[in-house]
Amino acid sequence: MFTENTTVVYLVRPLLAHMDAIQSNILSDQKSGMSKQYHLFFVPRRTMICERFLETAGVYGNIEYEEYELDWIPIDDDTLTLQLDSSFRECFLLGDKSSLYYVARSMMRFQQLFGLISNLQGQPSSTRSNSIFSCTSLTLLT
Repeated sequence: MFTENTTVVYLVRPLLAHMDAIQSNILSDQKSGMSKQYHLFFVPRRTMICERFLETAGVYGNIEYEEYELDWIPIDDDTLTLQLDSSFRECFLLGDKSSLYYVARSMMRFQQLFGLISNLQGQPSSTRSNSIFSCTSLTLLT
């Protein structure tokens, strides 16, 4: 990708496919002799596997790393989303429960801003999801 800008900012989810595209862009710029500053913002947080991938590719030192904790995105007057598109696949097929952490953290922030939600339910209603929500309420009360 050709651009005359000297600063490139990437705002991406921590996925290896994204890291592969970023490293190929950086290597392409280096081959053509362009000197740029690269900033990589992980949404919602950085992962070691992505950093290791970039380190193995030889571009880790060329990038400044940050986290951008993007939570609720309003998509209508009364609708919010976290845009965790692959969370079902990650949780139930791959066994990766990290998206549940994002949901719980976002719910805590929401309740800190707007007060405790009196009727909070999860689907399916299980003891595990109920314990996450009750822990959220207890944390906010202390």
